[in-house]
Amino acid sequence: MDVQPEENVDVFDLDHTLLNTERQWFGPVLLWLARYAKLPRHVVDIRFAECNRTTFTFEGLFAALEIDAAHWSRIELELRDGLSLRANRCLYPDVVPMLVSRHRVARLVLVTAGDETWQRWKFDQLTDLHPFFHPGDRHFVPLTGSKADCIEAYRGAAQLSFADDSPRWLSEVSARIPRARLIRPVWPDTNVPPDHPDDGRRWDVACSAAE
Repeated sequence: MDVQPEENVDVFDLDHTLLNTERQWFGPVLLWLARYAKLPRHVVDIRFAECNRTTFTFEGLFAALEIDAAHWSRIELELRDGLSLRANRCLYPDVVPMLVSRHRVARLVLVTAGDETWQRWKFDQLTDLHPFFHPGDRHFVPLTGSKADCIEAYRGAAQLSFADDSPRWLSEVSARIPRARLIRPVWPDTNVPPDHPDDGRRWDVACSAAE
C-alpha cells in the first residue's frame, strides 16, 4: 500500500457512488419478493428500508416479510444467482468510462462500508470493476469502523480525492485529511424506497478543507 509522492490517488465508495444500489441492484430483488410474498410493492420497500438501516442480510429481510424460514436458503440462492448474472448492468452507465479515464492518471482505491462478507460478495460479482482496483487497494470497512482510517494510508499522494455519497464519511475524511478533495455523487431523493429513479446523478466536486 506504499504511496509514491508523485502518485495521484482517487478513492471511491461503492454503493450509490459506482453502483446503482437502490434501483438496479435491489429493485428486481424486491419486485420478485413482493410477488412471492403476495405483498404490495410499497410494503416490501418500506420493510426493506427498515432492514437496511444498519447491515443488510437476506435473513432479516425474509423475516420482515414473514416468509416461511424453511424456504429461506432456496430463495436466497435464487436471488444471489440473479444478482450475479446482472451485476455489471447495475453500475451507473458512466462509471466504467470514467474509471478508464481516471486509471490513466491516478491509482484507484475502493473503500466501502457495511457487512464485510456481503460487501466482498457484492464486489466479487462486479467483474467490470476488478481491473481498476488492485486487490491491495480494496478495503471493506465494518459500519462500526472508519473509512478515514483506510484513507489515511494514502495521504502522502500528490493529490488525494475521495468520492462518496455519505456526508458522514465526507466530513470525517475532511476533518482527518484536510487536503483531500471531496467528490459527492448527488441525485434526487437518494434515501427513498428503491423503486424511485436515481438515474439523475451528477458529480459535485468540492474543494478540500485546506483550500
